[in-house]
Amino acid sequence: MIRSTYIGGYTGNEYDYRNGLALGPDGSVWICGNTNSESWPITADALMPTYTYQGSASSWVGFLAHLTADGSRLLYSTFLGDVNGGGASHVHADGSGIVTLLGGGFPGYAFPITPGAYDTVRDGGGPAVMRLSPSGSRIFYSSWLEAAAPMGGGALSVDGRGRAAMVGYVYSPGAYPTTSGAFQ
Repeated sequence: MIRSTYIGGYTGNEYDYRNGLALGPDGSVWICGNTNSESWPITADALMPTYTYQGSASSWVGFLAHLTADGSRLLYSTFLGDVNGGGASHVHADGSGIVTLLGGGFPGYAFPITPGAYDTVRDGGGPAVMRLSPSGSRIFYSSWLEAAAPMGGGALSVDGRGRAAMVGYVYSPGAYPTTSGAFQ
């Protein structure tokens, strides 16, 4: 074993789920997931330092955290979204440390969407994609990826130019827009 550490919070009936993991170019570790913990560790520079805790095990919110390469220090941590939904499911860190995140149905309407995004209006229960600076302090882009039916994100890949490709699922065929010449 090279390194091992704990991250999370627990003050009773609270749980944390780590769904995605990425290594930064310096060996640092990015972790994403969902939590219902009021005691999840958040850094002072967080994009979303708080969320409205509902006092129950169903009060889920997404999170993104960044640890040093040796796992000894929390560099960055933020909540993502509001409550009562999914959370962050996949994270990718490129060679310059820029982070791309896919959420499997970010909860609430509080998720930050950038102007001019592909989909700026939350109209269902679908996922979102976000690209952040290495420090987590700047959003390059953030968009909903929703359809006329419930859907979720399944996997994320990012090429050398920063273009994200995602796959997922939708419960109703034809509910999600496809490009011209698409297979189905």
